[in-house]
Parts: sequence; structure tokens; C-alpha cells
Amino acid sequence: MRRAGVGGRRMSGEELFAEPDAGAYAQHEAQLDAAKAAAYEDFDGFWAAQHPVTPAKIRGRLVTPPIDVPLVLVDKLDRVQGSTDVESVKDVLADIFGRGTVEHWTEQQMGFREFQTVLAWAGAHMRGQRVTFADAYELVKQAMADLEAQAAGKAPAPSNRKGRRAAARGRTRSGAAGD
Repeated sequence: MRRAGVGGRRMSGEELFAEPDAGAYAQHEAQLDAAKAAAYEDFDGFWAAQHPVTPAKIRGRLVTPPIDVPLVLVDKLDRVQGSTDVESVKDVLADIFGRGTVEHWTEQQMGFREFQTVLAWAGAHMRGQRVTFADAYELVKQAMADLEAQAAGKAPAPSNRKGRRAAARGRTRSGAAGD
């Protein structure tokens, strides 16, 4: 007895129950994979292409700078901004780079300013700014100077160009009025 086959061709019982051709099966799987790939857009690939990053080596560990603020960090970053609490800074860095990496840095005798510099570097990358470690260290020094000024009762120096210009105009006007 003959059975209906593919394309109207009748297949024998031997053909129906024969082992499938491994090559034909692999080709069919490849076609299915290609069809699946075309069926959806790859967000991960898109996002990586939009935000190329260069890994950095910190105390012997290769790390990748974050390209966006993980939602788990949004509140923590606000609390740690300008913090002098070592554990808070290390906690945020552990959320970014992993607890094992932060423990490694601690074992390597990394200092608090170094941790703050890494946090400033990572924070800048999360805001879409590509900065060097030197740039990040300057941000840390400025933040420390601002904290010292606040502790001494002085207003912190403006950290951006617009703020410095506005402060300079205010001093000029107040000086001109007193003449």
C-alpha cells in the first residue's frame, strides 16, 4: 500500500519510516533559526551598537563601564552623591561591578579617593559621558572642595562654566553698586 507523500508523490512504507537525513535536518534547523532571527528585533545588539564602551583595568580587574543607570541604583546614587561613607560607596560600586570585584579592590588596598574616583567615572558613563580616570578624579577633588567649603560655611564654587559666569556677574554687580 502506498501513502500520500510530499508534492503529491506517493511514498512507500519504507520511505515513511526511514531515518531522516541528518544533513537535511540540520539545513531545516538553520532555516528555522534564520526565520526566528528575522522575526524579532535584537534590542541588546542595537543598544550595544549605540553605546560602544572600552573596558578598563582597575587594580588588575578588567571592568566594563556601565552605559545606563540600573534602576536598582537610582535611589542609592542620590544618597551616595558626595558621601564620605566608605561602605555606601562600596555598596553602590558592588551593584555596578559586582561584590567580588569590590572585595578584590579592597584586598588590593584601594583607598577611599580611589573608590570615589571609580564611582565618579562609572557615574559619568551612566549619564552617557565618556570620561577618563583623570577627569573623574578632578570631579572628586571638586566635590571634596565643595564639601570642605560647606563645612566652613562658604558657598561651594560653581562646578560648570555657566555657574562660574553667573557668580562672576553677581560679584561685579554688587561691587559696582558699592562704588
